[in-house]
Amino acid sequence: MSNANQRVRANKQSNVTTDTLVSPVTPEEFADYLGLDYEPSDDILLNSFLLTSCSYYIAHMNNELLSRDYTLKFDRYPSQGDSFTGLSPIYANLEPWIDIPLYPVSVITSVDVDDDVATFTDDLSSKPPRVFLENYGQNIVITYTAGYATKSDIPHNIILGINMMAGYLFEHRGACDIGNAAKQSGAMSVWGQNAMILSL
Repeated sequence: MSNANQRVRANKQSNVTTDTLVSPVTPEEFADYLGLDYEPSDDILLNSFLLTSCSYYIAHMNNELLSRDYTLKFDRYPSQGDSFTGLSPIYANLEPWIDIPLYPVSVITSVDVDDDVATFTDDLSSKPPRVFLENYGQNIVITYTAGYATKSDIPHNIILGINMMAGYLFEHRGACDIGNAAKQSGAMSVWGQNAMILSL
């Protein structure tokens, strides 16, 4: 028998940055990887393949490259499973912490809950990084910095994978899609050596 309960709408989440994506691999370095004679006039073309590879890596590996500032927003505190309203409401269990969707995170700048500054602690060494709030609420806004401070801090296999995928796109330009390039170039396998491992 139905009690006319309705599933509560999904928690809206966004994670955005206004900082420009910069490839840790320069066009000159990429030309050297390809075995080409570098010409500055080719920078735009070469950089387009590099940035495509970088974007794919960030989106699919949940890892940032060079440091950028992000704003993470939730309509309400994250919960496990669905909740329902109605005659016999069912409340979902609240998560014990909030996961930051990118790694590595160098600093949590601020956390606001219901438009007020919130007290929090964090664990930036876990994967994914975590934020613990003292008080739950809605309209959660977390500002943080993700990524590596310098190119030399980025693991070598990440740089190699960027070159591999960008190189495949360059060699097959106009004849392959991005997902195919990531797999066929071997970049995904190389990146998998540094894949995110969920902490217990």
